[in-house]
Amino acid sequence: LQRDSTGVRSKNSADERIVSKMSRKVISKVALRVSQEPEHPVRKCCGLFSTTLPFDPDTKGIIIFDIIGIIVLLHDVVLTPFEYAFDIPVKGALAAFSFTALLYWTMDFASKWITGFYRNGELIMERRQIYRNYLM
Repeated sequence: LQRDSTGVRSKNSADERIVSKMSRKVISKVALRVSQEPEHPVRKCCGLFSTTLPFDPDTKGIIIFDIIGIIVLLHDVVLTPFEYAFDIPVKGALAAFSFTALLYWTMDFASKWITGFYRNGELIMERRQIYRNYLM
């Protein structure tokens, strides 16, 4: 650094070229990093759900929730007809599981309104399109 006639420090031209070259490299790296970031970033919270809404359908929590849905669906397909066909009293564990299934389907309905979806291989995360997808 050099002092001019007023006593203010200024960089000489060689220093300015080095700083300018370094700043261009940094700016290009930042621009490259930004361009490589996904359009809809998902921040993980505890590894299960994203912290932003709508949820990404590929997070572990949504996938686990859907797998639990398979078990609940098996209950509904197999046990529910027997309960009604043979007039089996719903008590104890059967009543608890039936109530759990009811809660699951209620939560599933609500969660679909805040979870993205794929259309023709493209991830859709816009709320208006999510709502429209489940209404039509």
